[in-house]
Amino acid sequence: MEKNIPGTPCRLHRLPRLPEVLGGALWIALFPRVSAAATDVEFLLRQGYAAYMQGRYAEAEKDYLQASRQDPRNAGALYGAGLCEYRSGDLSDAATHLQGARALNPALTQAGTLWERVHKLLTSRQVHDLRFSLLMKEGVLYYRMHQYEKAGASLEKAVSLNPGSADVHFNLGLVDIKLKKWDKADAELEECLKLNPGDKRAEYALGVLFEKVGGLAEARNYFLSVAQSPGAGIYNLEAMQRLSTLHSEAPNSPFHFSIRLQGGGAQNTPDQYVPGNPPVANRSVNEYGHLQLSYSPLLGKTVLNLSYGGDGMWSQAPGQNPYFSHLHDFSIGSNLPLPGNWIMPLSCDEQVGFNSNGALNYQHHQASLAFQWPFKDSDMIQAQVQYLREIFPSPVNLDTNNWIGTLSALVALGGHFFNLSYSFRQNLEDAASMTETNPTDFSFSLHSLSLVYHVEFGGGWNATLNYTPQWQTYPFFEDGGPRSDWIQNISGEFTIPVDPHWNFVVGDQFQKLQSTDSTYSQHSNNYYAGTQVFF
Repeated sequence: MEKNIPGTPCRLHRLPRLPEVLGGALWIALFPRVSAAATDVEFLLRQGYAAYMQGRYAEAEKDYLQASRQDPRNAGALYGAGLCEYRSGDLSDAATHLQGARALNPALTQAGTLWERVHKLLTSRQVHDLRFSLLMKEGVLYYRMHQYEKAGASLEKAVSLNPGSADVHFNLGLVDIKLKKWDKADAELEECLKLNPGDKRAEYALGVLFEKVGGLAEARNYFLSVAQSPGAGIYNLEAMQRLSTLHSEAPNSPFHFSIRLQGGGAQNTPDQYVPGNPPVANRSVNEYGHLQLSYSPLLGKTVLNLSYGGDGMWSQAPGQNPYFSHLHDFSIGSNLPLPGNWIMPLSCDEQVGFNSNGALNYQHHQASLAFQWPFKDSDMIQAQVQYLREIFPSPVNLDTNNWIGTLSALVALGGHFFNLSYSFRQNLEDAASMTETNPTDFSFSLHSLSLVYHVEFGGGWNATLNYTPQWQTYPFFEDGGPRSDWIQNISGEFTIPVDPHWNFVVGDQFQKLQSTDSTYSQHSNNYYAGTQVFF
């Protein structure tokens, strides 16, 4: 007798207790029915058995449960329901109904055997689910601690336990974005959407991903989808903010274009008082224009930044001829991802300046290497080294080489951003060669401490304040003697938006220079107003 095969009803007719096993369903199929009162239950059992044999487990379960409701003492109906649920993978309900069948008829050994099997599977599944849950929580914890490599390892184990979980693929996508694994992040987030179509979390994360790699059109499409979904909660608001940033700073193509025009005045007042010759403020009117062109092609998964900046300035002081100068700036750079979430920005910069007569009056050659560590989503520490060569042609005839080192930290608190940096610049000229007969060949050291505060008011309104004290020393200067300068720079700028492509700016720049050589002590003030247009 095959008492140990509870999952095969077609063999149960060889068991001696057939009417008890199936509540009489197959018995009725073989023999005339014997009780009019049992007609409905017997019909449901027969119908359920037929559906089961054809693999229609959901329909069979429905019939068996209906039969059980009509005849609560029918152990075979509960066994049939439990068997269907076992076949469908619904182990929890299967265990409940099989336990009920055992309680109604302890002699129904098939129900007991199958219940033991289901109980073992349930226990194993619960252990499996618990391990999956713990790995998920571990991965999220590591992510919040910014230990992204460990977060990825935990989540990879979790996905191997439950590859059908949309949540684990979403979390892996976020980790891969942090680790700059762009292709893998894309695949994980797409899998999340495949498992859970319309998941706004995944759409928002894909928008962030494409924004980072320069796919601005794709980023806009994802952000727009989330922004148009009020049910997306916080992602709805975040997407709106990202869209605003894309419109004002990141156009649809890798080509960016902006113009800034401003006008204002400047006042430069010497601090030294000479009897009979009191200090007189030198006032001037300034007009300034800036043209910025940039192109950011995507090379593999690295964005290459190419830019041109053109500056023109017209200035006139009372009683003097107007002066016009223009400066042209060409740069190339890229942010290279490194292991451990580090970033290495590289750049080269070339500048040339011309005076009113079109003669070259300035050259600038600069190369920089930096290391950035984003220790939180918006917070970053950066160490940078720069080499700078500046050339001032005749009549100045000055050629200087400089090393500049900078350490800075950016911290964001809501819409408030703080940037604290220290910079040291050392001119590389040989101080021993400096004499009174060669005063332009001079050396200097410059220490700068800068604190920048930027606040976003929402809707494009923002303000920036900057305080930068500097200490500058010259071992030899013009007369051959040493000189030290204490310089304080204070500036502020306020931005007023008109639309996503246009805004107004007003600002003021104040500088006070106190020197050990009082001849050079002075303070100046430059106030301005202007407009910016983005394309």
